[in-house]
Amino acid sequence: MDYGLLSVLPAVVAIAIALIYKDVFVALIVSLLLGNIIVADFSIFQGLQGTLTGYISVFGNKSNTTVLIILLMLGGLLSVIDKSGGIEGFINELLKKKGLIKNKKAANLFTWIIGMLVFTSGTLSILIAGAITRPINDALKNAPEKAAFIVHSTSGPVAMLIPLSLYAPFLIGLIEGNGVENGPTILIQSIPFNFYCIAAIFGVLALILSGKDFGPMKKVEAKSSTLVFEEINMPEKSETNDGTGKASYLIVPMILIVVVVIGYMLITGNGNILKGDGYGGMFFAVLSGLLYITAALMKDKVHSFSKIRDIFFKGCGGVLFITAILTLAFSLGSLLKVLGTGSYLSSVFTSMLSPGLLPAILFFTACIISFATGTSAGCIAVMMPIGIPMAVSMGVSIPLVVGAIAGGGIFGDHSSPISDTTVLSCSSTGCGVIEHVKTQLPYTLTFAGISTVLYLLLGFIL
Repeated sequence: MDYGLLSVLPAVVAIAIALIYKDVFVALIVSLLLGNIIVADFSIFQGLQGTLTGYISVFGNKSNTTVLIILLMLGGLLSVIDKSGGIEGFINELLKKKGLIKNKKAANLFTWIIGMLVFTSGTLSILIAGAITRPINDALKNAPEKAAFIVHSTSGPVAMLIPLSLYAPFLIGLIEGNGVENGPTILIQSIPFNFYCIAAIFGVLALILSGKDFGPMKKVEAKSSTLVFEEINMPEKSETNDGTGKASYLIVPMILIVVVVIGYMLITGNGNILKGDGYGGMFFAVLSGLLYITAALMKDKVHSFSKIRDIFFKGCGGVLFITAILTLAFSLGSLLKVLGTGSYLSSVFTSMLSPGLLPAILFFTACIISFATGTSAGCIAVMMPIGIPMAVSMGVSIPLVVGAIAGGGIFGDHSSPISDTTVLSCSSTGCGVIEHVKTQLPYTLTFAGISTVLYLLLGFIL
């Protein structure tokens, strides 16, 4: 069924409520109710039933359920590490004894580097980079908004630009599925034309090195003075025997997470990391970290097994709110597919084109769709079947078009308050969702503006 303009209404309502009333939870629930009532031909009772069914169906998707379980487990694991002195010991070792990270700029750069190193998946990058760097950022009184911005900006963009990530087979399939041969070559050729992702990664680095900020982020940063490492207020003493904690309680689990994820993906992909199971790898990676910390704490007689178990489940409870929001976001994404929101928006914005304007308009359209739906993959899946055939028929560079659509998809993934990676970035860094969106949006819009100008220029040159 073609819902036309009504297909956009739930997304618009969700974004409006989130930004105006600063409550993502309410925004998602209202938009889900509205969307399901529209699908049910405005039957309120059937709309309520559809909302419940849609919410429950989230758990029928393996990837969605695995991400939710990983998030709960990671919350529990980090709680065990914290209560066992791991964070205290790590901060003491890295900041006090070694003096490697002495100020907020160094902490920001460290966060950027970790985000760059975890390139197999944007979701995994956020979870790992946020978990590893949060103790440092908290100790140095670094604004959570800045940390969330860096973690978020080195997740999807890095995974999109490196052809060894989970995005690669997805994009290659879309390219070849639309009649273009040699998808891997086209994908590699499109990387230099993915201006948004390039601008996001190196724009963040430039801001870190220059120490310059603008918009709401500047106000946030002004509230927190730069502290050198001698002035760091260490966390309160944890529940260890001597109150000092061990850095290994944090370092070893985090190393295990990275190693197990990569190893599991290589094994399940028969040596090809692109074909491996990244979500399964993250599940077993967090489980490995939990098993290690449990064995280490019992061996060192820091906590009993029952104490570790209690701390773990309490930590799981600490991320229940974020998990609930993420589940609602997953449900809304599925609903918007039923409504055909992406297809409707793409048809509106691509109805009148000239060849030279095609890349810029496809990029702009992808930005709107991804922002409205909160998903990069869904946006790209809608736009590629439209953009690639048009590029072929109009004689426009296919790599340029692929780069424009991929970058536009990442824009909304970064900027939308209903994006799952927005929620994950906030949960891993301790930042509020609305605060993150407000402080990051001026930068993402700047990166998008630069990209649009470049697409306009190259659209007429290539």
